[in-house]
Amino acid sequence: MKIMRYILTGFFVVFLGFSGFAQAKSMLSLNWNMGFPTSSANNIISKPSESGLSFDLRVWVGDQVTIGGTLGWNLFFKDFGYVREVNKKTTISGYKRRYSTIVPIMLTVHYYFTKKRQVQPYSFKDIVPGNIRPYLGLGIGGYLLTAKDFMGNSTKSNNYTHFGLQPEVGIMYLFGNINNNNFAVNASFKYNISAKTKTDSSSTWFGINIGLAYLF
Repeated sequence: MKIMRYILTGFFVVFLGFSGFAQAKSMLSLNWNMGFPTSSANNIISKPSESGLSFDLRVWVGDQVTIGGTLGWNLFFKDFGYVREVNKKTTISGYKRRYSTIVPIMLTVHYYFTKKRQVQPYSFKDIVPGNIRPYLGLGIGGYLLTAKDFMGNSTKSNNYTHFGLQPEVGIMYLFGNINNNNFAVNASFKYNISAKTKTDSSSTWFGINIGLAYLF
């Protein structure tokens, strides 16, 4: 839990520091997330999930670079039907369901691919982002995971905290002029990597994210 406290502290320190970029362009987005696990660790269900949301805040610190943070939530569910499990000398029968909830908390950096145009010969170059802006990103932070098994009338719950990385590739389409307040559609692919701990194995899953953003 100490690692998670450090991550949360850094998360809030960076967000408070955004006040220093008051004149910079910022973006706030709400995204729908779909998860596709690529590993079968105990705390991740192999079945894809369509239940997920995330909030992203990004602040431009240059013509092509943003720093920010993301807070997300995903729910994975699987119904095993009626099963019988033997644990040493105990046999348990019943309808089994498993839920896994994942909350990623990440500090992020993104690089946007833009084109440059020579405005005046031998004078200066003006960044012309255009309405379509592809980008690459990386999130560094942690994952809060909760795994619950329901077997008949019994419930088993486990909580996990993992350090993690979140590489991202995406594209943003803006409606209107980048220099004015406007809305945008944002879509990206994220590869979630939760590191191994002393008591739990590592997990990986792909995320497809589609959402609306507001630039201000």
